[in-house]
Amino acid sequence: MPAATHQIATYKYELRRMRTSTVGVVWLSSTEGLVCAIAFVDGAGPLPPLRVGPNGVVSFTLRSASLPVLVDMLRNEQPVFFTWWKEKGFASVSTAAEAVGEGELLPLTPARARRKPAARTRKATPRR
Repeated sequence: MPAATHQIATYKYELRRMRTSTVGVVWLSSTEGLVCAIAFVDGAGPLPPLRVGPNGVVSFTLRSASLPVLVDMLRNEQPVFFTWWKEKGFASVSTAAEAVGEGELLPLTPARARRKPAARTRKATPRR
């Protein structure tokens, strides 16, 4: 069976306090529904293998350091795809190809939004 790819339409994430640690979870959905659940954990041991539930939802685990990177991708890139290949135990979340040097628009930061234009100086006129 070849790899399956889904374009991500929506996502949800949360942090869960477990008995001994905090776990991040991200759910990815296509227009057809939930396709993936990714858990984010601390530690250095081996990660559990990719699993596919009876409902077809793919679950896998990544390190906690990857959570901010994934959330940034989901917030700022478009389109985003989830791809998995059951036989190879492979899963990825990726963007579409972008032209080299395309760059991003500079965001209007609060500091830039508050900045007032420089005041013009006037010549002082003598009082009469």
